[in-house]
Amino acid sequence: LRGAAPALALFVMAGAAVTPALADPFGMEGTVVTIPTSQGMEHLRILTDAPEGKLRCLRVDEKGNPIDRRKFDDGGAFDATRDIVHIEPMVIVETHQPQKLQKLVGSFGTLVALDAAPNYYTLKTENALKAIEAIQAIGTVNMRYLDQAYVSTSRSITMRCESTTDEPLFGGLWHLNNTLNAGADIRAEGAWDLGFTGKGVTIGVVDGGFVETHPDLFENFSMEGSLGASSVSVHGTGVAGLAAASRNCVGTVGLAYQATLTKLYYGGSEIEAALALFYANQINDIKCNSWGPLDNGRVTVLSDLERIVIEEGVRTGRNGLGEIFVWAAGNGGSLDRMDYDPYASARETISVGWIGHEDVLASGNEQGAALMVVAPGGGNGAALTTTSSYGDGYTSNFQGSSASAPLAAGAVALMLQANPGLTWRDVQHVLVHSARHNDPTNPSWEVNGGGLDLSYDYGFGAIDARNASLLADCWTNVGPEQVVEYVEQVDEDIPDNDSLGLRRELEVGENLRVEHVEVELDVHHGYRGDLVITLQSPAGTISKFTQLRNDPGTDYDRVTFTTVRNWDEPARGLWRLRIADRAPGDTGHFDSWTLRIFGPEYVEVCDFDANRDRVIDFADLNIVLDHFGYTDVPAGFCGDLDGDRNVDISDLNALLEAWSLDCD
Repeated sequence: LRGAAPALALFVMAGAAVTPALADPFGMEGTVVTIPTSQGMEHLRILTDAPEGKLRCLRVDEKGNPIDRRKFDDGGAFDATRDIVHIEPMVIVETHQPQKLQKLVGSFGTLVALDAAPNYYTLKTENALKAIEAIQAIGTVNMRYLDQAYVSTSRSITMRCESTTDEPLFGGLWHLNNTLNAGADIRAEGAWDLGFTGKGVTIGVVDGGFVETHPDLFENFSMEGSLGASSVSVHGTGVAGLAAASRNCVGTVGLAYQATLTKLYYGGSEIEAALALFYANQINDIKCNSWGPLDNGRVTVLSDLERIVIEEGVRTGRNGLGEIFVWAAGNGGSLDRMDYDPYASARETISVGWIGHEDVLASGNEQGAALMVVAPGGGNGAALTTTSSYGDGYTSNFQGSSASAPLAAGAVALMLQANPGLTWRDVQHVLVHSARHNDPTNPSWEVNGGGLDLSYDYGFGAIDARNASLLADCWTNVGPEQVVEYVEQVDEDIPDNDSLGLRRELEVGENLRVEHVEVELDVHHGYRGDLVITLQSPAGTISKFTQLRNDPGTDYDRVTFTTVRNWDEPARGLWRLRIADRAPGDTGHFDSWTLRIFGPEYVEVCDFDANRDRVIDFADLNIVLDHFGYTDVPAGFCGDLDGDRNVDISDLNALLEAWSLDCD
């Protein structure tokens, strides 16, 4: 049941007769069940039972065939394991009358309210087959009081890892201080020299757990704010060390070495994800996520429950300033795009790609229109050194966006120490405006209509912890977020194997200063990997959401793509969407699309207005004097009124010449 899905479609058995009792998992092997999950109605072939009452299944099509239909030779191999799904002994329901529903499902278990989302309940059953029976029973419910119900599943995920100077291992920490390629690092020492260490900020590591008793982790670990505190994994231990290993002269050191660490267990199910992403939002300032769906070129979607808890995190976390979600952008390289990942590409999250020790993209880095920044993550011959749960407690072979994400989380911790009043949106602004233009000869670099350098490979550039902390320290928060939404009913067939495809246009009258743009699609197609989808802004900036690939999924139903490539552009004008079917053999129909633009009211920037209140006065003078003598500052730094990256006498003279200027 997804929304108003008809109850009659709830339960279908193929290859075996439907029997009244399904409690025995044996004898069911090979049976195909069609059930609602967080991804919609899915056909799942039962393979075998699994621990904890689960069923191990394979996703198939309506005829029972494997869905991994490959149309293009992309160098990848057939891998059926990517379609393995575990049905869990749990049903998730959304209802505003739980008492009525409880009477119906009482024989299966008790509805338990989820604190993470209003009107959401879990029904834990004896085993997965009982969950299937329960969803069949729920299918008879009067839809007036049942909003949706589906069986909980867990899927293959990827933990996105390829496999200070007194610290004994500091010489190998090139990501903090690159002695071979000067400047090709996160500029940790520059931030530390200014006193920014992450003190007073809490980073929650959403992962399989970490060794909280590790010599480099125990000083910063806090049980308060932790969920599943007994869990341990080698991956999570490496992530925790990169973010916030303490400075204790024992082994390694994290970027935010005085930040607090908590562990938030996640093992692969949507319930575990929702609980971890929701847990202790007033304690955990940042949640670091070095995981995501398989990097296989397929589009996936957030469950409604996950979407709700992420939205709730930025709405109410940190006492209303918004929790900061940092996400690894993926390791799929040219065969994938981070745009297909609904976590990393969501507007509420900070997507982080990875670069190597030579300051260029690693082979596994994923391009994307929603890619915000990159950070050191290894590859190209040099991995990262961090804490481990194996051997002597350290590894020098940790790499991937799993490594770059905790460094980004550490950088955000330094920023929040510098300015605890930053909202989640302001954190993104500071990262965008302080990013370093790495690999400048890369042809992917361009300038958008807001005057910002951007790249499909690097987003807005490499994180510079020093400059991000400096800019955060004097940042004036942007105005309230506004959203404009336009919907167009299209109802046209998409020309098959036609590079021009269909082009649609929407005229936007409101003038926001763009932060994020979302495109929600309703498209039916036999093989969505055929479709190349782009959006062009009024300023001419193009966002490519999809490329030709092996994605056998049918349809884009409630799928939302997000771009950050229009950051700081004016929203007003003509927006153009193009959908082109670039391969023969499968056809489709374009039903409708929705354009959403997010950002504050567009206000022209006023020269020499240090605090952006549109009046040149003593407040601006005080800002210049407070930062007088600063050198090598980031672009847009308060006090640097002439843009020469220094706060000096020329800025003071410029301010005095513009004294009492009314910017309006």
